[in-house]
Amino acid sequence: MLMQILLLSAVVAVILANISHIYRYIRLCIIYCRLPGPRYFPIIGSAIAMARQKENQLLELFAEFSEGRRSSSNLVFGRPYTVLRHPPDIEVSTSSREHITKGVEYDTLMRWLKEGLLTSRGIKWHARRKILTPTFHFKILEDCLPVMYENSVKLANKLSSFNDLPVDINEFITLCSLDIICEAALGIKLNSQDNQSLQYVHDIKRVCNLMAKKEVTFYLRNDFIFNFTPTGRELFQLISRLQRFTEQVILERKQLFKQSDISQEGKRMAFLDCLLYTEMKNPGTFTMSDIQEEVDTFTFEGHDTTSTALVFCLMLLGLHPQVQEKAVNELKEIFGDSERSVTTADLQRMKYLEMIIKETLRLFPSVPLMTRHLDKDLILEDETLIPAGTNLLVLPYLVHRDPILYDKPNHFIPERFTPENSKSRHPFAYIPFSAGPRNCIGQKFAMMEMKVVVSTILRQCHLESVTKMESLKLLPLVILRPEDPILVKCTRRDTLGSS
Repeated sequence: MLMQILLLSAVVAVILANISHIYRYIRLCIIYCRLPGPRYFPIIGSAIAMARQKENQLLELFAEFSEGRRSSSNLVFGRPYTVLRHPPDIEVSTSSREHITKGVEYDTLMRWLKEGLLTSRGIKWHARRKILTPTFHFKILEDCLPVMYENSVKLANKLSSFNDLPVDINEFITLCSLDIICEAALGIKLNSQDNQSLQYVHDIKRVCNLMAKKEVTFYLRNDFIFNFTPTGRELFQLISRLQRFTEQVILERKQLFKQSDISQEGKRMAFLDCLLYTEMKNPGTFTMSDIQEEVDTFTFEGHDTTSTALVFCLMLLGLHPQVQEKAVNELKEIFGDSERSVTTADLQRMKYLEMIIKETLRLFPSVPLMTRHLDKDLILEDETLIPAGTNLLVLPYLVHRDPILYDKPNHFIPERFTPENSKSRHPFAYIPFSAGPRNCIGQKFAMMEMKVVVSTILRQCHLESVTKMESLKLLPLVILRPEDPILVKCTRRDTLGSS
């Protein structure tokens, strides 16, 4: 009798749970029918339109999908999406400490990064952010300057060696950024600019491509199907190889950490050293698995986003000689004819170069699309209710090119970011590092690195872009990338004008 009661109770519980789920979904569909957005087929929504698009046309589709609306909602194969383009609405959603769960698009990324800072949620994210924030203290970042400068000089020498020949700058910049993040954050010299560790670089790029393919190919979105496809099997093999690489780095650094007492006061502690020190001081609460998650996260985020921004920045400088010359003149005021390394004081004086970098990130935000999954209803500024269960999409790429927010939005105008021109701009009209509680924890590191790299190259090289803006085709993968190589001529400044 007892077993029958327990079984009946279990059946009733399952039914009630499903009824609750069905009720929530019916409520969501009813609300979605009233929300502004393009009218496509019921349930499948814009899935057919998206399936017809090539990867380099997705940004145009998103622009069409949300054109003329502050928010635009649609069901895609029954999955609810709302695109936000109005800065006050973006502020409401991203500033909230309730709506911090990343969207379903990050699920594939979790296979690699697991529950690192980028992908974790809830209590774990709050605790992890609290632990990691001190590792980006100003003094720690300042200690990274020599590493950044040394690798930037190596990059400038390589680019200038081509002397007036077009070169695909992406490969060289990616290797430089990877060397910087690994030495500054992990305390190891990859020497990828010297043709070492190239397999790791290739694997990261391929993983990003495969994850993007999963999201834009609708039959691959189903995990059960994806797991049995060649694409799925290749992705898992690459992820395993990447994780073995970083696991070995962690073990070697931990051994060095113990042997040399690198944690003693006065010695530079890399990001990984800080994690190892935290694990040593908090056994059981911060484990080696936790360290692995963060090392994978920061190795990926710390080089890929920065390198793509640097590629676009050099291209834009090569397309706008007057802007480039103005930046060079600023650097001459700071350095004169000296070949000395960069200091923190120098970086603070690079006002115009900072405007150039900000304008680059406006036109080409490294992360073109951010998503959130709503666990609770969200009320927008105009009282529009977006129901729980929705996947919010915020596209910095579209927000930054909105003609309502920016005059001549497709033009490269660094002066947009003078203090006078910036003061009236809504703070959420410019979000290259996301915003709110889940903003990029490494944005100061990234800005510092970009200033060091670009200033070092400009002190040595004159840039002339072969690739033109009108020929660019952009791929909104995990990171914004050009479909074709970006070609730039890098001529040594001491050879300019010589016969």
